[in-house]
Amino acid sequence: MLADETRDTGFSYSGFALTAFPYKKLPTDASWTKDGHQVTMTVDPGSLKVAGKVRKYGVPYGASARLVMIYLQSEAVRTSCPTVELGRSLRAFATERLGLEWGGSTGKALQDQIYRLSACSLKFFWSTARSDHFECPRLIRSGSFAGAGAADDPQARLWDDSVTLDDEFYKHLRLHAVPLLDAAVRALADEPVALDMYVWLAYRLRSLDRPTPMSWAALKEQFGGGYKTVRQFKYKAGPSLRRALAAYPEAVVTIEDKEIVLYPSRPPIARSA
Repeated sequence: MLADETRDTGFSYSGFALTAFPYKKLPTDASWTKDGHQVTMTVDPGSLKVAGKVRKYGVPYGASARLVMIYLQSEAVRTSCPTVELGRSLRAFATERLGLEWGGSTGKALQDQIYRLSACSLKFFWSTARSDHFECPRLIRSGSFAGAGAADDPQARLWDDSVTLDDEFYKHLRLHAVPLLDAAVRALADEPVALDMYVWLAYRLRSLDRPTPMSWAALKEQFGGGYKTVRQFKYKAGPSLRRALAAYPEAVVTIEDKEIVLYPSRPPIARSA
């Protein structure tokens, strides 16, 4: 992190700082609901026609879904255009910016999540003092999978592909984009819990004006749906929090026995877009 001199920037919508996709694969027909601070996200699976066949895809999940979403959002903000090219650009993001080895497993995982993200329907429900909320029926409005099924190499199948973000989602992304440091995303690319915590800290700490305690029970509600007890979550997810903090040196957070305390902190990178 300290050796990185490029300071390349990625972006994520603030809603993904408070909610997230599941960490593990769900049954194809299963929906997903996640509550965050004053926001609830629901994701329903959907269908796509790929290589001449209509196929149902489950909801996005795991580290690959998060990396694809960061790529799509970062490119849309960087180019000021909701249409994002795949193929060469996605490969460059994965290999040059994240340092991933582009092989069969990596390409297939990213492609699968692109299809899942394209097929799913998603809604954000916000609760505020004025009871405001908005709904975003899809993440991706349309796409072109021209090379789908044309070769065994997943990169060849993505070569000429593109997707266009939903108009409503793109509008809110431009208004509420959270800047992320590529080097941090790269360091956490293999651990979705730590990556979620990093995005959350990048969003949360910059908006504070005073020290804010947060109990381990509250952290479990946001990041630990798969753990039965707070004690188990604290033991398992504590290292993930420390990894997220290591990737965000500007963060000022103290970790205590019953809670963590968040302090106003500089963002990981100043927004320039």
